[in-house]
Amino acid sequence: DGPLDVPAFKAALHDIVVRHPALRSTISEDGSTQSFHPSPKAIDLMEHDFATPNDDPDAPSSALPLGLLKMAESSTPFDLTHGPLLRLHLVRLSTKRHELIFTAHHIICDGWSFGMIIAELGTAYNARKKGHLPMLLPAMSFADYARHEAATKDSEEKTSAEAFWITKFAEAAPVLEIPTDRPRPQVQSYHGAMESITLDADRYERLKKAAPKLGGTMFATLLSSFATLLHRLSSQEDIVIGVPAAGQTRIGRDELIGHCLNFLPLRLRPTSSVPFNTFASEVKEQVLEAYDHQNYTFGSLLQKIQVNRDSGRVPLVSVIFNIDKTGADHVVFDDLNIDIATNPKQFVNFDLFFNLVQTDDKLVVECEYNTDLHDASTIQGWLAAYEQLIESEINAPDLALGSLEIVGGGQHKKLLQQWNATEAPITTPASIHRTIEAQVDLTPDAIALHSSPKSLTYREVAESRHA
Repeated sequence: DGPLDVPAFKAALHDIVVRHPALRSTISEDGSTQSFHPSPKAIDLMEHDFATPNDDPDAPSSALPLGLLKMAESSTPFDLTHGPLLRLHLVRLSTKRHELIFTAHHIICDGWSFGMIIAELGTAYNARKKGHLPMLLPAMSFADYARHEAATKDSEEKTSAEAFWITKFAEAAPVLEIPTDRPRPQVQSYHGAMESITLDADRYERLKKAAPKLGGTMFATLLSSFATLLHRLSSQEDIVIGVPAAGQTRIGRDELIGHCLNFLPLRLRPTSSVPFNTFASEVKEQVLEAYDHQNYTFGSLLQKIQVNRDSGRVPLVSVIFNIDKTGADHVVFDDLNIDIATNPKQFVNFDLFFNLVQTDDKLVVECEYNTDLHDASTIQGWLAAYEQLIESEINAPDLALGSLEIVGGGQHKKLLQQWNATEAPITTPASIHRTIEAQVDLTPDAIALHSSPKSLTYREVAESRHA
């Protein structure tokens, strides 16, 4: 929101694409090579004007084409071989409101990279608006990162990490079985959607104050809450949750843009009788231990361990948890207010992906899910249960996982009172024998009386009465 300097913004976008070769790369047909192409002379930016005559940015005539454009972007596949793997659309909704739709293939831009792009874009825009070149420190190229990884593939650190993870899964991990609304297809589908909630503001503030006493860190507390939810849904006490780890932080090059992501398969043991704060402390130690051994890829681990293979799901890890700190609330665009929102994917790799977007003022819980398995209403219910678990943990951190309240007040009333309000007036004559005779006409062979080992149907009861 605000008076956007479009030429300065386009120049800033061009600066970012020139600065990071991964954003102008393609992949060979066999997937073995990533090629980095020369910098373009100008940014490939599609511009759209959906503004109304009265300059109302919220007008339905603006919202409809914007929504259609976003849907098209999230459902249009990339051509990995020919590119581009980055698509940019700038939409004008009014004189003082614009939206940038940023769509990148994950193979060139992970979550950490996106946060860095936003920060650098702000710096570049502010400089270009003043007529200056942006002053950004030199960035590591993705090619240099790849060479670094190749040079350290046989290091002692990697050997130690391999031994750590193989030991973790020396005993095969069970498959996570959470309830589904439909049977799982024999071959995995990737149809997806997303539901989200924003944590109640007061609850979020109380959570930030309580987290150090619950799990020691916000990440450990919220991951423990997610594991508790999965435990309550599945009744399983051995659960593997994938946690993304940014390779940029491991090598100390935060400015690196590309796909440097690795999944850490955390094997957690939520038990109904264990207090939440005890479990959260165990999770914190597991997280720290996993990050100390993150220099070993998930794909390498799958080749080394015994794992159940099922064409209907991803091996070993079917659910993902992540906290996304884009830092957007700290990024400055001169004379502009910015907000970042996820454009929901139409295709997903995992059964569930809980992605929590955290700023100083709010916590948004996004859940990507496979639509062939789950209905939107089911996911909405699980998100509500997740928020209620957080509330329960704040109020009673030493309560056992199996005793934490998982249903909120309004939902509790609906489940136990409204949906159980089965009273109905009796329209038949108020005598037992006439009621039984009426039931004989409706369900003559249904069981009317049972006393082990003998049972009588309604027909048999009626016949015995007349015998």
